[in-house]
Amino acid sequence: NCAIEEISLGIEKTFSVKKNSSKAWMSNFGLILEEASKLDPNFENLIRANYFVEFGPGLGFNGQLISLLYNSNPIFYDLPEIKNVRSLVLKEYKKFSKQRKQLPDEFSEINPFFEKINQIPKFSFISTWAFTETPVETRNKFLKMINKSQVSLIVSNPKFEDVDNYLYLEHLSKKLINHKHIFRDLGFLKKSPKFLQKHQLHLF
Repeated sequence: NCAIEEISLGIEKTFSVKKNSSKAWMSNFGLILEEASKLDPNFENLIRANYFVEFGPGLGFNGQLISLLYNSNPIFYDLPEIKNVRSLVLKEYKKFSKQRKQLPDEFSEINPFFEKINQIPKFSFISTWAFTETPVETRNKFLKMINKSQVSLIVSNPKFEDVDNYLYLEHLSKKLINHKHIFRDLGFLKKSPKFLQKHQLHLF
């Protein structure tokens, strides 16, 4: 509980940070958001949709930051076992949070998830590594949804099993008729290991 309280207090710092201030205090995730804004100056306007979808959000703290920074409601999709752990953690986080943001809508089954998405006119999509660490068959189920999003941010490693992720994302861009494709490596994460700096940030 003490660790969750410290994280909650850290997340509250969001509201002491001016809109145009650096997000570097948020560590790598903040730097990724900053770089996305450099790649597409309209990124922050697009991510301020009514909702954002995060694929594979882990414990969900990055999602809470996005929610607070951009006043957007979170929808999480993840494996059932991760979802159950995260739900417990975020309930504890909520006890210490001063902000009255709702807990995310959480899904681990694909049909109820898409039923929810189909009711939402505007949303963004975010996945840091999880999407391209998923079998291609599963990824492909999300293509229509990604194409419908206002903007999609995907961070990827080079390869998953026998899949060349960068080639996959290049092919994906050709299917997303509503989006332009911008990407670069993570070399801007100067304090990260060299192998991580070779991973890529993709915007659609």
